[in-house]
Amino acid sequence: MMATNKMPEEVIISFVKNVFAVTIAREQLLAPTKEFVVGLYARFLDEFGMENVTQPDLTASGGIANIEYYETNIIVVNIYKSVSTLVANAGVPDMTFADVVAPKRVRTNRILSALCSLISKLAEIEGRFQQMETKFVDLPARRQAVEQRIRELKRSVEEKSMYLSANKSKTQASAQHIKELAEKYEEKRCAGDLLQEESRALKTTILAQREKISEIDIEMSKMHEEIHELEKQVVKSPERIQADTEEKETELESIRAEKKKLEKQYMESIRSVDHLKEASKSLTPSLDKFAEAFKDIESIRSECEKLSETKALVNSREERVKSLNVQIKEQEKTIRTLRQQMANNDKSFQQQIQTIRQINGGLKSELEMKIKKRAEEDKYCLEEKQRLECQLDALDAQHRAAKEKVDSIWKRHAEAMKSVRDLVEKRMKEVKAIKSQRKVVRNGITLIAFANVSAFELKESNDIYQEVRDSRNFTGKVVLVTGSAQGIGEGIVKLYSALGASVVITGRKAADISRVAKEAQELSPKKLKPLEVTADLTKDEDLQHLFNETIKAYKGLDVLVNNAGLLINSSATDKNFLSVLDKSEKIDLRASLELIRLSVPYLKKSNGSVVNICSTYIEHPQISYLGYDIAKAALGMATKVLSIELAPQGIRVNSVSPSVVQSHPRNESSVWELKIMDKAVKTTPLRRPGLPIDIAKGVVFLSSSDASFITGHNLVVDGGLRYNEDSDYMNLYVNTKLKQIMSAKDIYSEVKNSRDFTGKVVIVTGSSGGIGEGIAKLYSALGASVVITGRREDGVKRVAKECQELSPKKLKALEIPADLGKDGEAERVFNETIKTFKRLDVLVNNAGDYIKANATDDNIVDVLDRSLKVDVKASLTLIRLFEPYLKQSKGNVINITSVFTERPQKSYLGYQLAKQALEMSTTTLALELAPKGIRVNSVNIGVVRSHEAHPDPDVIRAFENAAKYTPLGRVGTTADVAKGVVFLSSSDASFI
Repeated sequence: MMATNKMPEEVIISFVKNVFAVTIAREQLLAPTKEFVVGLYARFLDEFGMENVTQPDLTASGGIANIEYYETNIIVVNIYKSVSTLVANAGVPDMTFADVVAPKRVRTNRILSALCSLISKLAEIEGRFQQMETKFVDLPARRQAVEQRIRELKRSVEEKSMYLSANKSKTQASAQHIKELAEKYEEKRCAGDLLQEESRALKTTILAQREKISEIDIEMSKMHEEIHELEKQVVKSPERIQADTEEKETELESIRAEKKKLEKQYMESIRSVDHLKEASKSLTPSLDKFAEAFKDIESIRSECEKLSETKALVNSREERVKSLNVQIKEQEKTIRTLRQQMANNDKSFQQQIQTIRQINGGLKSELEMKIKKRAEEDKYCLEEKQRLECQLDALDAQHRAAKEKVDSIWKRHAEAMKSVRDLVEKRMKEVKAIKSQRKVVRNGITLIAFANVSAFELKESNDIYQEVRDSRNFTGKVVLVTGSAQGIGEGIVKLYSALGASVVITGRKAADISRVAKEAQELSPKKLKPLEVTADLTKDEDLQHLFNETIKAYKGLDVLVNNAGLLINSSATDKNFLSVLDKSEKIDLRASLELIRLSVPYLKKSNGSVVNICSTYIEHPQISYLGYDIAKAALGMATKVLSIELAPQGIRVNSVSPSVVQSHPRNESSVWELKIMDKAVKTTPLRRPGLPIDIAKGVVFLSSSDASFITGHNLVVDGGLRYNEDSDYMNLYVNTKLKQIMSAKDIYSEVKNSRDFTGKVVIVTGSSGGIGEGIAKLYSALGASVVITGRREDGVKRVAKECQELSPKKLKALEIPADLGKDGEAERVFNETIKTFKRLDVLVNNAGDYIKANATDDNIVDVLDRSLKVDVKASLTLIRLFEPYLKQSKGNVINITSVFTERPQKSYLGYQLAKQALEMSTTTLALELAPKGIRVNSVNIGVVRSHEAHPDPDVIRAFENAAKYTPLGRVGTTADVAKGVVFLSSSDASFI
């Protein structure tokens, strides 16, 4: 039996090469075409000298017919022996000699069955060794990858070693700092002891005062009780006195009444006595009665005396009542005085208590804050020390693991190489034994077996800079471009094919589709045949057919480009306007939305993109094309809405708006089209009309990883025409120039290499940190010589060092510490740059001051002056100074502005005014410098996390809120901004 080793694709390709004497590519092995099978069969016939045998009927069933055998039985016997040996080794049923040597008899079925069994056996063996295949399909490439990985690991180890050395110095500094903190802590601890003693003394004083306060409280309570009793007495005494007084007065009244009565009786008695005296003179017998009456008078006198005594008693009691009233008033006055004193004492005591409590609380809080701060400092130092130790341990572990992994890889590599060499030698021996035989086999079956070989795919590196380098590689991607049989769609589908994608070409004319498909296949690096689908997108059944055929052929979709459209001349007052509007909406809007709806499940699976082709007419409408304008405007709005709806599913939706595009050569254009082209050239700042490749470059950018943080955006590709539609430029249109552009052979290779900035000089202001740092690093990783500027010299040195490590050729960055807000600094940056490099290709004005200030703040004028100096004046000065060198290199200027120019925010007036001025400068300079070959653009940034970690919790919370409201579910990074800047400065944006 055959050895159970995995047979890699190289062995199968070598087997076919030796049997059929033909070399096949891996892609042909996986996806054989009809032409390839016919060519392979012809080579087979030529190899064995069978000139008279007819070509196989590939469409017929039952195998290949009309195969003639050699007449020489010796060769037949050799064939029989070779095939028998091969079949026996494969473990399939043997063939008889009669099956081979029977004259003029077709015995192909038996041979084919045996060979099919052999191939199935080979496929089974291949399935057992899938792991070896993934390792050794492309040994040189794998070796290069391993070596590259080793270099990366070494570089990573060096970086980490440098980082460790830096961290060691930081650790030493931290240790020194900890020591100093310990000394400070000891001092503070001594101070804390003193504070504790003072606190204890204060506590003793407070306790004593509290005891005094308790005694005072006791005295106060006693005084309150006495006052309470006095109040009771004061309350009760007037009532009792009043009652007694009333009783005495009643008694006195009764006595007075009795006195009056007695006085009246006394007077009557006196009168009676007088009368009796007079009568006694005459009436002696009446003397006895008189004596009795006199006795009565005496008794009355005694009673009167008693009444006098009672009156005196009443008077004395009245005096007593008066004295009691005086005493009551004095007591009330005393009570009021006591109450006032008590209130004053309470207030004074409360104030003293409050003061003591405040002093005690202040001392206590101050002591607690100092102790807490010291504890936090100790905790931070301890955590920092532990973190550094953990990092050191982790780096050591990573270094050991990487070394072990490399050793293991090399060991497995050596074992696999030995196994593969043994297997190849064995296969070569078998191939040599049967090479001269007459072999009958259907090439289709062989190729189907070969197609079962699984592909070996290297995983893409997560390195962001490598991702940008590979951003123009669409190998394995499926792209559907509607309306791709001619014009802009043709340019788009050809560019995707040239970049390695599997494309779908659709249109209404089959002849045009076939022509474009053939040309696209020639451009494909792997000669992939496009899928051709004839369809009229105004018909629902054709629309569904297009989608079904795409999924049937490729089982997925990565990019959908809605390019199909109808440009029909029709005014709103024309009779046929509604029918024109219906047609435009059907193909421009309805078909696009339906294809998006159908494609969402597959785009979600591949994290794909949708690019809608709109028009500059949606911003600058034209007469006589209302139906087209309405449809494109609706498609533009659909782009914005869908970008929000589909972003949570990982699907980005953008649009490209072209202006006047010459999709045909001038000799094939109508007079009307030529007039439009000539007018466009007159008014376009870049002084040429747009080409399909210009639009295609923008579409490819929006669907690439470079635009991974761009969605809902409308990319205008018009050469600056929208800013200059009413200008009267001279007609500098040169036919030969356009001809050279359209006939350039390397137009597609230019796109592949559009991220190669080798030999370019790039200056990025404000690149010592944040967004500028990310931009400078990306340019350096793409091969450019970069100039690093910034106010912090340490930041400039750090970024320059990291840029040199990222540079493929380890180019050293130019370091220029400078504050562009100061006079003369911009000129110094210019002089040092030109002195070093003698040229400039890209100027990125990134420096800016983000200062918080309201319009009513006292310092608003100073803040505005500072912002204008850095953002506007310094940028314009650098553009003016570098203009001759940018003209010589056909260079670019990229200004970093802000979305605040469209959506202002409060509290940053100076920053927003400066960015608005820079935005207007961009538009004006684009018109002024375009005739000199200098393109000027801007990148408007939103919320960008310019640092990995930010200590301010408010900033962290702002980032979290921004991520919630961003359709893509995250905030921007410096790499996202850098990718946009690189695109605008590359040849892909040559018409932007």
